[in-house]
Amino acid sequence: MTTTQTAPSRVGNATLASVTETVVRNHLRAFWEQEGVDAIVKDYHDAARFQGEAKIRHGKHQGRGFVVDFLDALPAGARERFTLRSLQVEGNVAYITSNVRRGRPCGH
Repeated sequence: MTTTQTAPSRVGNATLASVTETVVRNHLRAFWEQEGVDAIVKDYHDAARFQGEAKIRHGKHQGRGFVVDFLDALPAGARERFTLRSLQVEGNVAYITSNVRRGRPCGH
């Protein structure tokens, strides 16, 4: 589970949610396309928060550390089996759940 909060804004909640979802989807796309850590975190704001199971990280710098730790913890071949289970956005908060499928792919 990861909750990401983008920077506060004075725009309407629907617009803010759209911006937040775009940032998270860019993050996921860069992850799946293996573009590297810099591409994954490039559009996160300095005031972003990354809430994981172990701790909350504040700001783009700590968020980068969150991504580095996440990528380092992935077992070999996990990226190819990675599945986004859910993405929920409300205002400037996004919540994602994911998993790595185990075993052989379906149909084999």
